[in-house]
Amino acid sequence: MALTSITVLRRFPPKRGVRQVLVEIVGEGTYTASGIAIGASAVGLNAITAVECAPPYPLVNAQYLWDKTNGKLQAQVVTTGAEFSGVASAHKIVALFTGR
Repeated sequence: MALTSITVLRRFPPKRGVRQVLVEIVGEGTYTASGIAIGASAVGLNAITAVECAPPYPLVNAQYLWDKTNGKLQAQVVTTGAEFSGVASAHKIVALFTGR
């Protein structure tokens, strides 16, 4: 999934130095094997410590993984049985980024 746009939906008030930003991520429909890079500045943070993603309906068999080491979001769907593999997705993903 290559990145088309990131839209900030809501910024939550900081609590004990921790900030959270709810964003909408739109893919362009092509897939990069290692995922798409999302820098902290793209979501208005200085550093990203965690990411929680909600799969877009109807992709209930999808999972989104945050590669904290490389700062990349990976989109995967079940292809055969219980195996997950990369997916080209133009769907919108809602994600909650936590950081400083």
